[in-house]
Amino acid sequence: FRELNRFEKLLRKLGLGQDLEKLIALRAKLKQFDAGIASGCTRDRLQEFWDEQVWEDINTFRCKAELPQQFVQMEREFKRLDRQAAPKRLAVTGLNAEQFKANIEKAKQALTVAKAAVSSGSCEDANEAMQTFWEEGLNPGEMMGIVNRLYDLGGQLKRVKDANVRAEFQEVLQPIIDAANEGDFRDANQAMNDIYNELQQLLYKVIASRRYKYAPRRDKLELLLEGKFGKD
Repeated sequence: FRELNRFEKLLRKLGLGQDLEKLIALRAKLKQFDAGIASGCTRDRLQEFWDEQVWEDINTFRCKAELPQQFVQMEREFKRLDRQAAPKRLAVTGLNAEQFKANIEKAKQALTVAKAAVSSGSCEDANEAMQTFWEEGLNPGEMMGIVNRLYDLGGQLKRVKDANVRAEFQEVLQPIIDAANEGDFRDANQAMNDIYNELQQLLYKVIASRRYKYAPRRDKLELLLEGKFGKD
């Protein structure tokens, strides 16, 4: 009922009167199921509710009411991503520029397919295309998160004067970079969340003092990432 109430507002806003009528009819049917099960929660009444598969209809409302809003948000994020992933900026991150561009194009193509499917009324095809963002992790917001934080850390690494020390810290970041290059931005983001603040503080101290004993804290971060991505 909460989902239907939410979708009702969106459908009214979008002016989708025919779908709104279907939603109101579905809500009335659900109220009948609700009253029947409340008066006696029998196996037959539960089975009747399950056989109706009302969630299929609810998913259709989600597709028509919610996905268009997600499309607008994602298009804005893609525009920001294109600006923030300029070649000079991307070079600082350590990401493979060609692979990153290919991942962006794959994500944009999935969005195009999803939009076309919604326009043609094929919610199943739309949901299948959206798996690129929901399951595969090629979400423009997550891609931006990785680019921005790798760029910030890359800028800090440039300030570390000792090339060997820079290489050691770059090695810590490499599993995250590799995951992003493979298109797994969700895992890359989660791993970055785990180490970002600690690594940033550690780099500040290394930049401030050559004598700072950074190895124990760096090794701890490296072990954390090994546990997430596997030793390889």
